[in-house]
Amino acid sequence: MKDRKIILIDGEDKSENIESLQSIRYKGKLYFEIYFKNNVQPYRYNVQRVEVLKFSKQLNPSEIGVYRRQDGVLLNNIESMFEFNGTHSRAYIIRYKNGTGKLYMGRDLEIRQNELTHLNSRHVFSYLTELSKLNPLRNSGTDQLLLLKRYEELDYVDKTVALASYLSPSKKNNLPFHGELIFPFGCNNSQYKATKNALINQFSVIQGPPGTGKTQTILNIIANIVIRNKTVLIVSNNNAALIIFTKN
Repeated sequence: MKDRKIILIDGEDKSENIESLQSIRYKGKLYFEIYFKNNVQPYRYNVQRVEVLKFSKQLNPSEIGVYRRQDGVLLNNIESMFEFNGTHSRAYIIRYKNGTGKLYMGRDLEIRQNELTHLNSRHVFSYLTELSKLNPLRNSGTDQLLLLKRYEELDYVDKTVALASYLSPSKKNNLPFHGELIFPFGCNNSQYKATKNALINQFSVIQGPPGTGKTQTILNIIANIVIRNKTVLIVSNNNAALIIFTKN
């Protein structure tokens, strides 16, 4: 792989079709002379149309998350990943665990660091994994511990998600906030602050005695999220607690 080169012509990968390439000078100008496979006739290209990308480094799939920029999909089951760089472009060759492989242009991918590569975060995650063994919920068919199974399946944590801030609180990510707040369920000063804090922080705790407006505050938070065309997931260990949200 280290000896491999990726050849781009007009920004497109043509490596598999090229037999050989050399730079030549013709009438005082520099060109690339390219022989394509099954073709004895060379083709001459202006140097601006051709770019040669050389092997730069191998990336460790366990330390990163690789996303398609087009749709934000996380690429899974990566066996190995290699980076190639040229004067203007970057490309990656990704090999998957099923034996397939694909070349991606750097502009088409976004690479993010795995929070679990940090020692402190990994220790906290390991602790949570051990705690999950105490949860009694099991799969009725396999008798497998459900929460433990989820932890064991999780090997990547995007550094921008809430879990990353939980694993490493010093790295908390404040969220960008734009626009005005709405309060369709009414509010007082403390509810206003609670709603705003919930929209700019990845974690927010709302607590107080009965009758202090906790449910109103949560409803206002939901309203402000929905009006920004975002989605909300509401969960509770008590199904009856969710009835009030469905009614509103």
